[in-house]
Formats: sequence, C-alpha cells, structure tokens
Amino acid sequence: MYNIKENEDLAINSRLLLNSDRGTLEQIFKDLGVDPGSLDDMLRTIHEWYQKEPHLPAGKLHDQFIARLLIMRKFSTEKVKQKIDNYYAVRPKIPELLSNRDLLDPNLIKYIKDGFWMTLPRKTQENHRVTILRVQYSEGVSVLDFTKVLTMIVDYRMWNDSVLGEQIIFDYSNVTLPLALQFTPVFIQRAIYYFTECLGPNLKGIHIVNLPPFAEYILSAVKKVLKPKVVQRIHVYKNLEEVLGKFPKNIIPQDLGGTDDVTCQDIADAWERTLCSPSWRTYFIQQDSIHTDETKRVVKKNFQDDFGLDGSFKKLNID
Repeated sequence: MYNIKENEDLAINSRLLLNSDRGTLEQIFKDLGVDPGSLDDMLRTIHEWYQKEPHLPAGKLHDQFIARLLIMRKFSTEKVKQKIDNYYAVRPKIPELLSNRDLLDPNLIKYIKDGFWMTLPRKTQENHRVTILRVQYSEGVSVLDFTKVLTMIVDYRMWNDSVLGEQIIFDYSNVTLPLALQFTPVFIQRAIYYFTECLGPNLKGIHIVNLPPFAEYILSAVKKVLKPKVVQRIHVYKNLEEVLGKFPKNIIPQDLGGTDDVTCQDIADAWERTLCSPSWRTYFIQQDSIHTDETKRVVKKNFQDDFGLDGSFKKLNID
C-alpha cells in the first residue's frame, strides 16, 4: 500500500475537474513499476533533505507535491530537490505572477469565467493532460493576469492531478498587435522558467493555432529558451478543429466537436467554484508569505543567471 498523505481540503472537485483521486495517483505508481517501499524511501530522502536546508520554509512540504514531482522528474530525487528549491526561491522574484492571487479580483476571475484556460477533465490514452488557451477577446486583456490565473490552475493540479505528459494548445485567433507586444522577452523568460524549472512538466506537445504573422516573434522567442528536442514537439495548425482532430473525441467537450458530456462553460464554471472556495482562497493568500529566506542559504543562488533579470536568455532544462 502506498503511504501518500493527502490534503482533503485541497482535493475539492478533483474528480469533476480532473477525473482524478488518490487511487489515480497510486495506479500510476503501479503502472510504472514503483513499489511502495521504494516510494517511501524517496519521500523520506526528500523530507530529510528539506529539513536540513535552513533557507527553505519550515514544515511546508507535502507528500502529494513530492510524489507528483517524482513522476515528472522520472524519480530522480536530486532533480526533485532542485525543483522544490526553485519553486520556493523564485516566488519573491516574480510577484507579478505569484502574489496577490485571488479570483475574487475581477481582473483575474474573468479569465476563468470566459474560458481562456480549458483544462480538459479527461486524459488521453497515454495519460496526457490537454490544456487549451483560447484568447477569447483582446480588449482589456492582461498577459500577466491570465498567466497568473494559469499559475493558480497549475497549483491545483500539483495537488490533485496525476499524468505522464502535457499537451498544450495555444489558440491565437483573437490576438491583436497590442496584446502580442505584452509578450516581452523578460516575461517569456520568467514565465517559462517558473513552469519548467520550478515544476518541470513533461511537455509532449505544444500546438499553435491561428498564429498571426505579427506574433511569430513570440514563437521565435520561446524557441530560443527551449531545448531542441522540445522545439521539435511544437506544431503549427491552421485552425482549432485541425489540432483537436489529433486527440480522441471522447476527451473533447461537446461544444468543440467532441463526445464528452461537458461543455467549455461547464468546465469554466467548475474551476471558478473550486478556486474561489474558502480552502483554495486561504491557500493562495498563505502562499504570499511562503518562500525561501535567502539570508540563510548556505550556497548562494544567482537569480540573474537563472531567469534573466537582465533580459538575457538561457536554455532551460525541459524534457
């Protein structure tokens, strides 16, 4: 029996949103041939390391978080340690994405209500999660704000989702030139650093739809910070129907031409209810004060080299 501690308060609606529960996580370990004793040893190793690092926030590490990082990092405890350190260290460095996260803010909640981010409840046969960014309109849209909302969705998934890969669809249908200009090099570098170096998803496919000519520089800038093998997983399509045809119909919402019995609005409403719940609002408020104390770090970390405070680019270690 796998001994993975849970936080039931943060598991609200996990079956509805992700078709996932504790049993789903345990099944992945079984499918990957990880025996309970080995998993316990890995969890213990990381907990012991964490307790010995004076700069890390005391008592904040949870088995569920570690377990999902182990899956993403192919059970390398050293890589997981690095992700955890980065995860807590970077928070004060990019407050524009990681602080003041409250969906009762009308500037944030509209991106959930209006379906900018669609995380499909059902997974592919390969156990991949499909997420769609649909820029529904351009007027009054803040790239920083809708990316901040994505960090909230990702936090929820780190507690509740169990997948082996990520398929991301970016639909640029309604992107205008003023909106595209918000994708500055520094923003791209910092956002990609957070999602890859602090969490480390297994990106199996990046699907670009309806990319206007004036926004091609965004794709070019993103490619500069990705490894060549990840760049090869980027695909460009003429329309959303073309890319959705690459996935099983039973995972696609009915209003997007699929056979799943949910609509995009059903998904948006469920995410709104969940992330606005008391347990998740409290969680996000608490996160503002949970980060490393760099004055206590034994080996100093060079944040400028890590994620380009000077606007420079570096290759990021994305699998």
